[in-house]
Amino acid sequence: MNRDGTMPTRRYNCHAVALDVHAPDAVLREIDVYFAAMPPVPRPPNTVQLTLVHNARETRRRLEQLAHRPHDGHAQGHPQLVYRLWQRGDGGRLLAPTTGDPHLITVAAGPRTLHRDVAVRITAASSATLTRTAIRVMRQLMIRYAEREGAVSGHAAGVVLGGTALVVAGRPGSGKTTVALGTAARCGAALLAGDRVICHPDLARGTWQVIGLPLAWRIAPGTARSVPTLARALAAGLNPRRGEALVDGKYELTGAETAGLFGVPVLPVAALGCVVVLEHAPGQAVSVTELAPDDRMPALAETLFHPDDQLFTTDWLGVHPPLTGAAVAERAARLAQTVPVYRATWPEPAALAVLPDLLVGLPAGLTQ
Repeated sequence: MNRDGTMPTRRYNCHAVALDVHAPDAVLREIDVYFAAMPPVPRPPNTVQLTLVHNARETRRRLEQLAHRPHDGHAQGHPQLVYRLWQRGDGGRLLAPTTGDPHLITVAAGPRTLHRDVAVRITAASSATLTRTAIRVMRQLMIRYAEREGAVSGHAAGVVLGGTALVVAGRPGSGKTTVALGTAARCGAALLAGDRVICHPDLARGTWQVIGLPLAWRIAPGTARSVPTLARALAAGLNPRRGEALVDGKYELTGAETAGLFGVPVLPVAALGCVVVLEHAPGQAVSVTELAPDDRMPALAETLFHPDDQLFTTDWLGVHPPLTGAAVAERAARLAQTVPVYRATWPEPAALAVLPDLLVGLPAGLTQ
């Protein structure tokens, strides 16, 4: 708390939206782990106020009151978390979890002046739940407001070499994390994103920026064993901030932890140089081939922009309508027309170690 009894406020610049977060110091420190690396935005097009309150009594009292009110529907906020939702008269909504740790999310439609479209308040019975929920909400706001400003999000890893981003796409299990971390280890690439990126067009210049969504790097044991830096860290008793237990069969490391292991920085925003689509091709040689313009869009639609992740493509907060399939296709097609796309094939997992050296030589400004 501040000396006057108010909570500290910190601004997090999330590209298309600035989030003014009012929260206890302990919660802000945890949010910093994911969002502090975002560069400042002089004049953000949107601003949202987010108030975070750790108060077990208030949280339980309000949840008990809502328990007797018929709800208006459900919203999926996380693979293991479903919310009951109540629509508010101002166009906002209340969200209360059906199971799990007690907390409540209030989304209030705000005045339309000064670009303050909504205000979000989260109350929780524990500091850990408050922090975890706030970070999920902030990611949602980041995506929704980016889409409002013309961006499109996709499933990919990303690294930065020479100030230019290399986005690594592919179906699950195609080696995205292995190749991205291998490029950091072998070529000194900065880390941009481990699992999801936001692609934002600069219409005046005909170029694209790519923004890494601040998620944990989720690393399969096979990847950890195949990347020497990770293998050594695990052998030495690595103690991840998020815990040692595997989550859905994978280790989880924050972006800062991962970058620290490889001795490289986190650069969450960069000019988009090219997209590489990984493909497991048993019996074929390792190869990197540039796709013809007509072949780019099908490759991106099957990987980078495949609609298989409802957590990020659904507006469960109710702050901005999600992109329709047609809108995603239109923005993806525009990207395919202006950004080089490559297909990289590999026959067996050991071959993934060769790809970083091949990718450094690609055009579009990717230099070591």
